[in-house]
Amino acid sequence: MRPPSAAAETRALYSPQLSRASEMKKKRTQSRDPERTRAGILDAATLEFANRGLHGARLDAIAARTRTTKRMIYYYFGGSSRARDAAKDHLFGAVIEKAYADLRLAEEAVTVDGLAPRDALLAIAAFLFDYYDAHPEFVRLVITENIHEARHLKRSRAMRGYASAIVPKLAAALEAGAASGEFRRGIDPMDVLLYATSIGFYRVAGRYTWTAVVGADLSTDTERTRHSSGLGDLLLGYVAARPAA
Repeated sequence: MRPPSAAAETRALYSPQLSRASEMKKKRTQSRDPERTRAGILDAATLEFANRGLHGARLDAIAARTRTTKRMIYYYFGGSSRARDAAKDHLFGAVIEKAYADLRLAEEAVTVDGLAPRDALLAIAAFLFDYYDAHPEFVRLVITENIHEARHLKRSRAMRGYASAIVPKLAAALEAGAASGEFRRGIDPMDVLLYATSIGFYRVAGRYTWTAVVGADLSTDTERTRHSSGLGDLLLGYVAARPAA
């Protein structure tokens, strides 16, 4: 057997110290950029919860995705190694809050000013349809939160003042359409929001079971285009002014 080289002996001697030094350096870097670390944990947690649900998600996997430690998760989101379920619960609460905050930011960016009522309604419907299609993780997180009876949203301080940014735009389009005689009066914008959301949401939520049972693949471009157009037609038919009896 060949004797170990001087370099190998040096590595063996100093490896534990170098490992600890590397870990301390990483922690110092993370502490200097807390917002970036917190955002990275939230992004990793979003994927983990969306793919595995609340109970199936693992803090170890979230820490590994961000190259951090569970201690950092406890530091930013509460809990401890002795109360891992509580820590995971707190983290999921932060994830679902961010999911709705991101949706509101996207809603705020929707511009329908200057559009005819019909076009404004179609633009809003297209936005909702596209948002769910592009953010399947949001749909999965909402499904998980509903399984738990929205307990995280109910106790969230951030959500107490939450208001959809799309509803006032939808209400304005409906009011303008009613004033012009194009839409019937008395339509609740929340009803229209529910109808528009339902189709876009279910296309993601029920995509795999729909394919398994019906045989149609909802993820194809052809199906997506057809359903997006169909949603617009359905909403226009619902809001259209009706001739007097």
